[in-house]
Parts: sequence; structure tokens; C-alpha cells
Amino acid sequence: MENILVILLDTSKSIIHIKDNLTEMINNIIESKKKKNSKLLIYFFNDYLNIDLFYYGNIDNFTNIYSENLTIRGKTALFWAIDYVINDLTIKFFKNRKYNVTMLIITDGSENASKNIVLANLKSIITKLQINKIWNFFYFGANQNSYELQHILNFNFNNIFNYIPTNEGIKNIEKIIIEKIL
Repeated sequence: MENILVILLDTSKSIIHIKDNLTEMINNIIESKKKKNSKLLIYFFNDYLNIDLFYYGNIDNFTNIYSENLTIRGKTALFWAIDYVINDLTIKFFKNRKYNVTMLIITDGSENASKNIVLANLKSIITKLQINKIWNFFYFGANQNSYELQHILNFNFNNIFNYIPTNEGIKNIEKIIIEKIL
């Protein structure tokens, strides 16, 4: 069974003061996961209908991400981005293949820009993926009550984390990801 690490990173305007810390954290996370024969997908998102697949391939071939790679703009279309990535992976990339997905969702703000999303449908899809133990969603949010997503999207309560958007706060979530998730 194929193992896939998906990183969904918020690149809305509000992350501008922590973008260097976030890119360093992502590089450290990926380095810790190398030599484990995994695929890696990194998506950047912000405004509605604005998502970029930054990298897709074997994790061992990934070099580095730099803050200059991030296009900082707009708001946080969180629900739309999650829905987009699930559809992208289940329909485009890994249709008819067996895989396990670990999805890290990292944002510093609440949802404020999604359109045309039926939350009940998204919650149902997430629930099904988690029940089948195909996907594990991990949510890291700052400047919000991240635990609200347990009720909204049915994320596992133990996979939701609040962080402070500082260098120290980002180091703390990096430690959690490397030591407890990966």
C-alpha cells in the first residue's frame, strides 16, 4: 500500500510574518520522512479558487521549499481547499490505487473565503475516509478555536492542534508532527 504525505498550507495575507518559519518547518518535516518510500504532495491555498500544487513526487526527491515560493495574498478558503485536495487525490492522482494518506492542514486563520461548498457533504466524505482508515487528517490552526472543526468536519479530536503563530509556536507543531504523527 502506498503512503502519501499531503501538506496543505495556508498562504493568505495573514501568514506574511511567519512564512520563513513555516517553510523551514516544512523542510524539516519532509527531511524527517525521507527514506520511507512515500509520495509527497504540497498544496498552497488562499482565496477561493486559488490553489497551487507546488510539488508532487517521491519524497526522497524533494529538495527544499523557500519563502519566496509562497504567493501571499487574499483570505482563507479552507473548506474549499480541503475539498479540492480530497477530490484531486481520489479522482486525479490515486484513482483505483490503494494508499494511506496523512494530510497536514496548516493555517493561521479561520475559514473566511470558501464558496459553493456543502459542509454536510464534505463532512460525510471526511468521515468515510477516516472510518476506512485510508486518510488521517491533522489540523494545525492559529488565531482560532481549532476544535470547532471536530464538529464542522468531523476531524478526530486528538488530531486537532492550536498553535501560536510565532517561531516558538511553529517549532512546537513541528515537534508534534515529527515525533508523534510521522
